[in-house]
Amino acid sequence: MLVLAGITISSLSGDNGILINASKAKYETELSQYNEELQNYKTNKVLENMDFEEESLFSAENSLEYNTKPDEENGDIYDVIPSLEGSHFAGKLEVIKGELVLNSQDKEEIKVAQSVGIVVNPYEIVEGELISSNGNLLLMDEGTGTLRLPESVTSIGEGAFANVEGLKTIIIPGSVKEIKRDAFRSNHTLEKLIIEEGVDNIKEINIDNELNSIQFKEHRGRVQQG
Repeated sequence: MLVLAGITISSLSGDNGILINASKAKYETELSQYNEELQNYKTNKVLENMDFEEESLFSAENSLEYNTKPDEENGDIYDVIPSLEGSHFAGKLEVIKGELVLNSQDKEEIKVAQSVGIVVNPYEIVEGELISSNGNLLLMDEGTGTLRLPESVTSIGEGAFANVEGLKTIIIPGSVKEIKRDAFRSNHTLEKLIIEEGVDNIKEINIDNELNSIQFKEHRGRVQQG
């Protein structure tokens, strides 16, 4: 009986268990619905005013902005996605440049969001600075060890990728203006840094192993060692 009970519990709660799959299916249905409501909202705004630009749409818990919004109009993300109110994802979703973004470090939520085409932000970013966090590697391609940072990052904070394993290649976008000290300290697996045009101030790159390459793509800024 105990063996049978163990098998039953495992089938319900394991990685591929019934409860887990049911939860995934529920999340997928909800996120797909939210995305559909967002698309409908944008379509209606175009019908209201042909000058509406999708990339101008920003919305969160207490904000709603777009280029054709009347001065007297107030609103928030629940005006854009009505069924989001009171849901599991309330407070985790926002609209940035007309696209739905999920702020989460939950691996299952991330997988489901990616499967339905929703952008995921697992990072802890404070006023543009990426700080050290367990979420920093959640969007890394586990097969290649490659991670591309989002353009919402303007500074890589001290120790942001220190003492991590598995990261082999990191692509730093031009939106990053500063890489602070010890950002990659004691990173034994990092092989390649790709720094795109726009990065101006690198205080120090401190890594215990030898990089195969550091690539500066059309870089015209200054590099400071110290």
